[in-house]
Amino acid sequence: MCFIPTEKSKENTIPQCISPYAITKYASEKYLDIYANTYGFEYTVLRDATIFGSRHNHTTCGTDKYGLNSSKPKGSTYPKKGVSNTRTANIKGGIYMLQTFGVEIDENFLEILLFSNKSFDKYSKKKVLPAKTVIDASVTENRSFIYIEKGVTKIVASHNTKETTISFSGDGEFIGFASLLSRGSSQFALETISETTAYFIDPYFVLNVIDESGWGTSILLKIIENLTQSVNYYGQFNLLPAKAKVAAALLHLESKKLGKGEGQLPKEICQHHLASYCQITREYATTILSKFEEEGLVKLTPKPITILDIYALKQMVGFEVAGSLH
Repeated sequence: MCFIPTEKSKENTIPQCISPYAITKYASEKYLDIYANTYGFEYTVLRDATIFGSRHNHTTCGTDKYGLNSSKPKGSTYPKKGVSNTRTANIKGGIYMLQTFGVEIDENFLEILLFSNKSFDKYSKKKVLPAKTVIDASVTENRSFIYIEKGVTKIVASHNTKETTISFSGDGEFIGFASLLSRGSSQFALETISETTAYFIDPYFVLNVIDESGWGTSILLKIIENLTQSVNYYGQFNLLPAKAKVAAALLHLESKKLGKGEGQLPKEICQHHLASYCQITREYATTILSKFEEEGLVKLTPKPITILDIYALKQMVGFEVAGSLH
């Protein structure tokens, strides 16, 4: 803990740091103070992770009584902000790319670049799509780079009249990375599983924003790296026996963190989606899931499907399972 002899909100009071957490917090405040003094920033955001204590509860993560639109924006000296809050702060306050130890290049980084661009509204179109809507031309004809604001979708490949689910996507994910690097058409189609809010963005606008950002090489290399990892993942996945494939499918969906609670899959996901992803019959997928439930690995009812023993499923798969990129 930090013992402060006077009012907690006074930043000019040096606390008595008697724990690793308190020392880390105080050091972070001093680190941010350097930027405030050097660059004249009124507000400074540091993205960090608390390594002491348990993980923040999903239902309260990123909440704080002093929000961005609070009547007391300067009264909060200890805000807890989730990634979405930090993203909003960056967009509202302007972005200053100050590289100290390196900037993490990921989808959140690209999201900030695109949504903060003054021409974003001109080159994007927001749509609310009902469940089970096939968005075909936008994917196969390379017309749009798609951002899923809210909802659950799947990428489907057709081969000899048989459809196979390649991956699932959800809140905060982009679809169309492969099309940015190639002008050729593909046989992939995007289909909504739940009602989905999505932005359809001109791919040439995306490439221009990346190019003008000053981070173009880093962003494109990261995209290529992630696409390569996806290809390697599918190569390993296709060699798995059916039981391990179902385990991998559960882990893949859980990695999206779209469920309402810990270990929960999106409520719209059923045996049919898992069977299509694993390239097995629905009946076989149901049999495997029932066996998992008997072994205490998952809970099937009531919906949503919930993973109870994630470690056992990971052991069954034998390699790291994460979200894939398209």
